[in-house]
Amino acid sequence: MRRVALLALVLAACDCGDDPELGPTDGRVLVDTATERDPVLAEATLLTHEAAADAAIQSIALAPDGNRVAATGWDGTVVVLALDGTSTTAIHSLSAGDLFMEDALAWVGDTIAVGSFSGLTLLSPEGTVTGTLPDRTRAVAGSGDAILRTSRDALERVGSDGTVLGSAPVYDPLALVATDGALYVLSTIADSVDREVIVFDPASLAVRSRWPVNGNTLHGAGDVVGTTNLDTVRLYDGAGTELRTLQTEGVPSDLVALDFAGDWVVGSGFDEGVALFDVASGSRLAQAGGATGRGVILDGDRRVLAGGAAGVLVYAIER
Repeated sequence: MRRVALLALVLAACDCGDDPELGPTDGRVLVDTATERDPVLAEATLLTHEAAADAAIQSIALAPDGNRVAATGWDGTVVVLALDGTSTTAIHSLSAGDLFMEDALAWVGDTIAVGSFSGLTLLSPEGTVTGTLPDRTRAVAGSGDAILRTSRDALERVGSDGTVLGSAPVYDPLALVATDGALYVLSTIADSVDREVIVFDPASLAVRSRWPVNGNTLHGAGDVVGTTNLDTVRLYDGAGTELRTLQTEGVPSDLVALDFAGDWVVGSGFDEGVALFDVASGSRLAQAGGATGRGVILDGDRRVLAGGAAGVLVYAIER
């Protein structure tokens, strides 16, 4: 009888939440064993912009003030959207025939850097063009007050007026990650189909090291970088030592974009939403549907932003 009474007390005090096997009952999806400390991805809020074309987001970038997000899509338009949903402003349109490059967007200080097939365009948040550079710009990032971009065959440090402040040759650069201590470029090894990560000094752009990698994308923050290749996501330290793979079993789509913040990493798939993981263990903490995988941002422990077919999706992180 004492055991039965104790069990009854435990069950009465337990707020166990939804059963992960049964799916959401209140618009949320939990994954793995729920506890009161587990993060939860709330049902997404959609930020939209009125335009003749569908959004089809290609890239997103969070403003330094954390209150706005820039997005590329809408058949060649750069839009700034307030995260509280109060305003959207189209600030730039590509020339006919030009195309945005995926994940080639950064908001650095008062400058929005946009990469396209024809070049790099630097904009104020109000839409004034402050500088341009020719040549396909596949990736952009911010390092302090400077803007970094990869052209067809180089890594370049660029001022807000478009002046090239420094450069280093890179064969077929595919992706770029800027952290406080280093720059990482994913590139193709010359005369090969294999790939490598080249680590640059952020000030001098001198090569520090390089290591082979099996991946199609590169993302990172701090001293951890990640690569994606089909259904496998690998995490590495800054020296190229593989730390672990993310536990992606049960994620319904291959992850093609990542972002890191603190102890977490978020990934998004082609059309099946986002998943939140623990960096230290690689375990999956939560997931939710709706994103397209074209741009994802983990804004600390507050929210996840992701590109969608109709606009930018904002998932609050709850405990």
